[in-house]
Amino acid sequence: MLRLIPSLAVALAIGTATTTDSQAQNIRVGTVDMNRAFSEFHKTKDASNKIQDDIAKVRTELNEREAALRKLIEDAQQLEREAQDTLLAQEVRQQKIAAYTEKANEVRSLQQQIAELQRRRQLQIQEEQARMRKMLYDEILAVVERKTSEGQYDLVFDRSGVSLTQIPFLLHAGAAIDFTDTVITELNRDAPAEAAVAP
Repeated sequence: MLRLIPSLAVALAIGTATTTDSQAQNIRVGTVDMNRAFSEFHKTKDASNKIQDDIAKVRTELNEREAALRKLIEDAQQLEREAQDTLLAQEVRQQKIAAYTEKANEVRSLQQQIAELQRRRQLQIQEEQARMRKMLYDEILAVVERKTSEGQYDLVFDRSGVSLTQIPFLLHAGAAIDFTDTVITELNRDAPAEAAVAP
């Protein structure tokens, strides 16, 4: 009986391996280049243009504030020079010093406002970029999932994915299992005529 155990173990191992190999042969694997799908999705360009428009508006807003700041600084400098003019009466010089002090406070206040505005607008743009990126990826993933179901894929890998060491997760994948083109076509099916035309 003891001699039968190793033989039985080998038989079970062979049977398990055969079953595993058989199952592996039936697994359908696909790949999608998510970076390419994202960059060639017509809504990505629209989102990018929206962000660029927002950045341009922020620049205009900041430029207006900075122009006002420059004018305040010039006024403050003029008042400082006048306050130092020994030809002026003492009372007039005191008035100039008081005016200069008030103007200098306005300069500091506006500088703080500009710094706060810049910080707040930058944060708003970053949040908008993150929101749009997530919305686009969610839409892309929905198409990938639909095509995965239609193609009856068991596993789908992102061929553009990299590890923390910047080494691709997928070291090799044949072109035959990649359905990125199908995903991009589906994503751009409702694109405006000018956006649908390839450059």
